[in-house]
Amino acid sequence: MKDYCVQRGINFYLTLPRTSQLNGVSKRMVRTIIEKARTMISGASLDKVFWEEAVLTATYLINLTPTKALKQCSATAVPRHTSMPR
Repeated sequence: MKDYCVQRGINFYLTLPRTSQLNGVSKRMVRTIIEKARTMISGASLDKVFWEEAVLTATYLINLTPTKALKQCSATAVPRHTSMPR
């Protein structure tokens, strides 16, 4: 798994079992996506049937937003590998 990730430029980190507190960054991102989706549904007075679309839209919008971690680039602006994963 490590070789696969290294070859494709993927940052891969293992955490110890039953130490969910080490997953802070990913948990925070999930929370942010859920909050954005909830806000969109509530603000547009939509039914919960649109939950999946709201989550996908929230994720899309987050990926378009420039971040400090990516040196003020968006996730969509960062160059990707040209070869297809196997």
